[in-house]
Order: sequence, then C-alpha cells, then structure tokens
Amino acid sequence: MMATCYRLLATRSHHAMTLEAVAKELGGSKGQIAHYYPTKEALISATMRGALELYGQLLLAVATEEAPLRTRLKHLIAAALPDAELLRERIAFVAEVWSFAKTSPETREAVRAAHAGVYEVTRKLLDLGIEEGFVTAKNARALLLPISAMFDGLAVHAAHSDLDVEELRRHAEKTLELLLGLGGKSRV
Repeated sequence: MMATCYRLLATRSHHAMTLEAVAKELGGSKGQIAHYYPTKEALISATMRGALELYGQLLLAVATEEAPLRTRLKHLIAAALPDAELLRERIAFVAEVWSFAKTSPETREAVRAAHAGVYEVTRKLLDLGIEEGFVTAKNARALLLPISAMFDGLAVHAAHSDLDVEELRRHAEKTLELLLGLGGKSRV
C-alpha cells in the first residue's frame, strides 16, 4: 500500500491520491486499505516515514560496509544521488507530501519526524567518522546541517535540471572531501 501511495504521490497531485485510488491500483477495495490506514493522512504519513526510514537504513548500510573510506564515500554519494529519474520521483513525492502537510497536522508531524530521522542518520554517519578518526568530535556538530542541506539541495537540483548526475556526484565528493579534510593533512 505504501509503495502504491509513494508512486501515486510521485506522479499525481496529492488531491488525486485517495484511498480509493490506492485500492484501484492494488485491485482491492477502499475498506481493505482503510483497515490499515483509516484516513488519507494516515497513509501519506506512514508512507513518508517509511520512505525516509528506508533511505536512512540504506545510507547506514553503505557507511558501515567493509571498504576503504573513499570507496564508502563514493557509495554514499551514489545512494544519496541515484539516477535522475529516481531523484525526480523522490522530489515529486516529497513536494506533494509537503504540499499536503500544509493542511494536515498529522502529515506535517510525519514530515518533521521523518526529516529528523534523516538528520539523525547524518549524525550517525559523522559519529562513524569520529570513530574512524577522520572527523573530530569538536567539529562534527558544525558539519551536520551543511552536509544535510547540501544533499537536499543537490537532489532538488538534479531532479530539476539537465546536469548529469555523475557530475553532481563528483562535486559532492570534492565538497565532502574538503569538509572532512580528506584532501590534505588536516582533519575536520
């Protein structure tokens, strides 16, 4: 159900995403959907939380893989900035949820909680950097917001421009290397 809700919000207006539309896509009834999600707000909120939770799990899995730091960094960037079509889908989904959240307190809270979860994942990634010695605890907190904002901005840019995603990944890699002090002797 949540995958269908995600797809509908990525391709249609939140006004068109109804329990009936989800049921129709799944070949079931509105009652079957309402058994699990009694309202549109409940389904959209659960979908938002679920989508960003899966995204965070993916990033943490990549960050903890057994590979050299630079390889993991490249993999993290590729996970955060997948191909342009997936980015367009992700941004369209998020934009519709944000728009819907203007009139739905439940969804607004889900958006806040989901983004707090992604922020927490970024903090955990920086904690891994501290453990591995390429980020100092002193500056990790200062890096949290800029790194999160950079990836949000790059994802939006990639979704709405003709720039090559590979080029954006290279820029992200260079920026992170500078922020983390990986290009020279200094550490962040």
